[in-house]
Amino acid sequence: VVAGRVDAVPHNLRKLTPTSSITRRESSAESASNGSGIWGQVFHRTRSQDARAAAEETAFSKSGKVFTKQLRRKVLIVARHPDIWLAGLGVLAVLMCCSVWILLLTNTAATTLRRDAEAMAKEVATALSHELHVALIPLITMRNFVKQLPQFREMSSLVGNRGDPASAPAAEIGYRNLTGIFDQESIDLFHQIASDARSTEMIMAIELEPKAVVSLIHPLKETKTLKNGQVVTQDHTGAIGLD
Repeated sequence: VVAGRVDAVPHNLRKLTPTSSITRRESSAESASNGSGIWGQVFHRTRSQDARAAAEETAFSKSGKVFTKQLRRKVLIVARHPDIWLAGLGVLAVLMCCSVWILLLTNTAATTLRRDAEAMAKEVATALSHELHVALIPLITMRNFVKQLPQFREMSSLVGNRGDPASAPAAEIGYRNLTGIFDQESIDLFHQIASDARSTEMIMAIELEPKAVVSLIHPLKETKTLKNGQVVTQDHTGAIGLD
């Protein structure tokens, strides 16, 4: 009776539960694989990354095989034809020799230039020292004349300090009027001594400045040709009386 009852159960009712569960599983798997839902998107991305990584690995493997094949081929060619690497070594040796030769020439030229510059600097320094020594001697002599001769000692009192009643009167701003203060004998003596003191071209002019006032200048005007051919023109008339 029980068996008969079981057999009496309709066919669609007996398979309803298993069929619907299988259908739900297949639909969920299909939705996951098709990318619907969060897990479907994760599954799709993972599968895409795996495919990309596999493609890159395949390409890298192929490129490595191609490179190895080409390298092996080139090594075999070089091994079979020694004239190739011998020519390369020859060219390399020639280039190295040329580089060393150029470096040696450059070093030699630099050494020569440095020696010439040092010799020229020493020569100029010696000449300058000699000229300064020659120029200082007459200037020291001139200073002694100015200190010892009464004509020059009196010039300080004749010029005097600015604003004193007996001093040289003020002219325009920054100048003193020295007209008629010095006698002609003192002026001629100064020019004579200063002319003898200008024994070198390094002394272009000599000034006498009692009380810091430019009183006498030698030469007052001059056009002179130096040893090197340079023409020098001097005019110091505007400096007389400068305080």
